[in-house]
Amino acid sequence: MTFSADQPRNRQRAGAAFVTGIGFLVLLLAELAPSTVPALYVIGGSFVTAGLIALLTSI
Repeated sequence: MTFSADQPRNRQRAGAAFVTGIGFLVLLLAELAPSTVPALYVIGGSFVTAGLIALLTSI
């Protein structure tokens, strides 16, 4: 199966993977710089959760 961004389901999966990746990067930033705002954990966790829910609904 070739990846085609023209298919709506593939676009949704790609977007969900992107959002999940951004969430993991924010969580990594929160771990590497613990003196920053604790809200980074909430923001990163929200992105990861939203991305995973979108991935699961695209199946």
